[in-house]
Amino acid sequence: MTQICSLGEGLPVPKRLKSHFTPNYNAFQPGSIIRCKLSNFMSYALTEFHFGPRMNLIIGPNGSGKSTFVCAVCIGLGGKLSNLGKESMITDGFIKDNKDEARIELELKAFENDSGLNSVIIATKLLRNRKTLWEINHRPASENDIKKLLRSFNIQLDNLCQFLPQDRVSKFADLKSEDLLKEIERSYKNGELLGQHNLIVRLQSTINQEEKTFNESREILLELKVKNDALKEKVEKHRHYLKLKKDLEKTEMIRPYVKLQDKKNEMVILKQSFDVERDTFTQFQEKVKPIEESLKSSDEALNEVNESIKDLDISNLKVSKDLKSVESRIEKLDGKTKEYLSTMKEYDSKLLRTKEEYFKLRDDFHKIEDDLKKLDLVDDNDVQEWKHRRLALKNEFLEFDDIITGIKSKANACERKLDSIKGEIILQQQRLNSKDRLNTIDYNRYRVSIQAVQALRKLKQSNPDFPYKFSEPALVTLNVKNTAIAPIVEALIPFSHLNAIVVPTKSDYNGLSRFLYDERKLMVSMRTLGEKFDVRHDQIPNETIKRLGFDGYISDFLTGPEEVIQMLCENVYLHRIPVSIKGLSASQKDTINREIEKGLGLVKYVSHDEIYTMNRSSYGRRQVTTNIKSFKLRSFIFQNGLSEEQKKIIGDKLQELNQEYATVENTVKELKRDISERQENYKDKRLEFNKYEEDVRRAGHIRREETKLKQRLQMAEERMVVKKKAIKSVKHSNSGANRQKIYEKIDCNLNEKMHLQRTDKRELLIKKMANDTSLILLKIKRIEESNKVESIKELHMSIKEEKDEKLQKLESLKASYRKAKKHYQESLERYKNKVSEYSVEDKEDMKQIIEEMAEKEILNEEGLNTRIDKIKSEMQLNNRSGGEVSLKQLEENEEKINSLDSSIPEMEQSIARHKEELGEMTKSWESELDKIVSMISSDFGDNMNQIASAGDVKLDKSDSDYSKWKLIIQVSFRDNEELSNFNGAQHSGGEKSTTTAVFLNSLQGLTNTPFRVVDEINQGMDARNERKAHELIVKKATSGHVKASQYFLITPKLLTDLYYGPSMTVHCIFAGRWCPGCEDDLPYLEMGVTAKYAG
Repeated sequence: MTQICSLGEGLPVPKRLKSHFTPNYNAFQPGSIIRCKLSNFMSYALTEFHFGPRMNLIIGPNGSGKSTFVCAVCIGLGGKLSNLGKESMITDGFIKDNKDEARIELELKAFENDSGLNSVIIATKLLRNRKTLWEINHRPASENDIKKLLRSFNIQLDNLCQFLPQDRVSKFADLKSEDLLKEIERSYKNGELLGQHNLIVRLQSTINQEEKTFNESREILLELKVKNDALKEKVEKHRHYLKLKKDLEKTEMIRPYVKLQDKKNEMVILKQSFDVERDTFTQFQEKVKPIEESLKSSDEALNEVNESIKDLDISNLKVSKDLKSVESRIEKLDGKTKEYLSTMKEYDSKLLRTKEEYFKLRDDFHKIEDDLKKLDLVDDNDVQEWKHRRLALKNEFLEFDDIITGIKSKANACERKLDSIKGEIILQQQRLNSKDRLNTIDYNRYRVSIQAVQALRKLKQSNPDFPYKFSEPALVTLNVKNTAIAPIVEALIPFSHLNAIVVPTKSDYNGLSRFLYDERKLMVSMRTLGEKFDVRHDQIPNETIKRLGFDGYISDFLTGPEEVIQMLCENVYLHRIPVSIKGLSASQKDTINREIEKGLGLVKYVSHDEIYTMNRSSYGRRQVTTNIKSFKLRSFIFQNGLSEEQKKIIGDKLQELNQEYATVENTVKELKRDISERQENYKDKRLEFNKYEEDVRRAGHIRREETKLKQRLQMAEERMVVKKKAIKSVKHSNSGANRQKIYEKIDCNLNEKMHLQRTDKRELLIKKMANDTSLILLKIKRIEESNKVESIKELHMSIKEEKDEKLQKLESLKASYRKAKKHYQESLERYKNKVSEYSVEDKEDMKQIIEEMAEKEILNEEGLNTRIDKIKSEMQLNNRSGGEVSLKQLEENEEKINSLDSSIPEMEQSIARHKEELGEMTKSWESELDKIVSMISSDFGDNMNQIASAGDVKLDKSDSDYSKWKLIIQVSFRDNEELSNFNGAQHSGGEKSTTTAVFLNSLQGLTNTPFRVVDEINQGMDARNERKAHELIVKKATSGHVKASQYFLITPKLLTDLYYGPSMTVHCIFAGRWCPGCEDDLPYLEMGVTAKYAG
């Protein structure tokens, strides 16, 4: 029985509802939602729902809180906000305003063996700015515990086939076919089919990898065997190289012996050189002994002369010091005399300068007085009168300017209107004369398309390198060869295709949609061309068409861009619709019907002003019925230019615009004339205002000049007083008594200066001259003695240098000999130790090489190096073939060949074993999948036949890769229209909603889902489809099928004449001004059996 419950004010509470509501737990499937209680969640302060076990219809006005239940289910069961399509939100956004926490309580039906409990209660507490808390059966739990419990019930909130909220309805249509198949598999039972599918995909990937490895290993084995043959010759050359290498090692072994012999020879040569040099040095020392004794006596005589010169220098220094002291005293006396003379001169100069300054100040004072007398002063009363008159005129001007501004504003508005009218006149004239259809079609009807084309044309002009290709709509670019065909074309092409912009590829669609949809916000239709299109595909031959009385196909009469015509053929099938311009006779129509019954593939044709559409039944005798649609033979788009009626309308519009332009133009002229007259009337007043302005300005300037002159006059008078005092002070300082004292001081200084020059300075100069004479004679003698000593020293130095050089050479030879002797002894000891380590064979080989080199007199390091270089050159010649690498490669190749010979059979066995395992797994999985898809397809097709035209669900196995298997939904919404793949981009909103609703309904009973939530899926449906889809959903959800899922259908509207089936529960949501005050009163809350509401 259907239950419809709602709240009403003043309704009495029945006695049977006063007890607590107890649901029938046996009617629910495990995991079904029995009850939902919300507190401070979104728009609800407190509410509680009790749901039915099968169909639950939740209705209410927009914004009343229907989708709040959907959010509560998702968040209460630990789902992600992305499952609701609300990724940008946080959980705090679901807490009621001015509240710090919210609570969601969901009661689910438990399994029968769950500790005897009928249900499981999951409680979720949302805390603002804090972590969410969970409870299971009133005990604290974690989010992982909640998810574990959901997995046991097979509740999948991220599966659009089970949980489809309002914000994700459109995403179902955009699901890829591969993803849709996986969603169905995941919903079936406990996701077993999806697990098997994933396992099969992984096993297939393993097989592919093994086969690749197997083939690569076989190729590698063949390559290794070919390489081995080429490596053998290189190995032989390498053996000769090894023999040379051994000879080189033996030769290197005698290097210490050769170096030892070289050291011994070096030591002997150094000993002989040392003995010769020692005898030479002894003879040299005996020869230079007398020269050293002569140098000693010359040094003593030179020292005596230097001592005498030193004594005279000291005496001269004392005389110079005394002389300098006398000269300093004379210089001080001269300075004081100059100071006295300068003081007298400064007094005279200062008095003259002060008098000149005073006279200048007096002249300035008289000049300022004259300037002050010349000023033409104005009376203050006159100035005040001028200011008062100026202010009155200024206020009058302000009022006048306001009037002028108002008139100018009106004139500007009229001029803007003139520009607008002029633009409209130009636009209408362009429409009247333009050959571009964009200017002739009805702007109001095709506004979006016109704006889109204009935007794209501007884009191409400003950016010639725009990368995306497109063709303008058929509305603008399509032409009709025969004017009689134009009304037919307009009747056949739907509005959406007529306005559609055509793009060749998906990438062009994406690029163009970003420009039109995102940037320009122009929601114009766009159509993408198919990759493979053949006009002649399924086309009846022209001979047959002509024979039946047709003039040709519609596409034969069209010209324009190939892409546009191809799009119309792909979508409207113009290339398969024949036309008879004058119309077919009754007999011709009968002939056509007979041909169609015989199998002629004609679906639609046009006869004069009628469109005939043939529909063949899919059942019984597959009878053919004909649908006839008439249309008016009048073209609004594809006519040649404008019609006479359109031209008349445009002409009338132009006449009206010209009249309006003339009227507004006259208004502008009158306003400008008014402004000019008013400004002329105020010209005299402006001259009067300017005169008062100039008088006030001049009076202010004179008053400021008077003030400045008075200040300057006062300052000049003060400075004159100061200068008079300065003159008196200078005259007092320069009196006769003061001048006599200065003259006496000058005479005293001159007498003292003459005494110092005649006595002290003269005696000191005589003494200094005597000392200088004696000093000159001694310096001459010192030069003679110095030259003698220098000559002996130079000889001695050359002897000493030669002696030091010989001694150094002797010491060097001695050190070199000792060093060579030590090195030889050390080398001999090392050689003996090294030889003791050699084997007898090595010693014999070394002896043989030494004797051979001694015989050839090359037993030295140079000869040894020559022999080694020769061996190395021969080795290099034999090593060019890469023998060592070849030997190593040969060993490695043989090892790889042995490894591959054993591993390839094992790979082959593994591939066979995995293929057998894959076949067994695929057999059971594919069988079960085929069974499910067949059941869904059957139910989906039957339901779509009732609502639309046809529908089908197919399992696409065309790809051998199991990961690329697809579940394809095909639909047809028009009679005689072929099934096409369901696509969110190509189908309208109503078609997407209808298909989604019917498909989800087909899953009822087939997938192991405890409940299914669908929110506002009926958006975009017309009333007929909505009623039919509602009836199908209700019948399926309330049927007696045991495995049918609990169904929640949320909708904002409730049509009349809807079907209400058994086991169906209707929940009416009220909120806002319809909702009574919030009360926590149990009898009041339990007014409805199926739901409790408060606030």
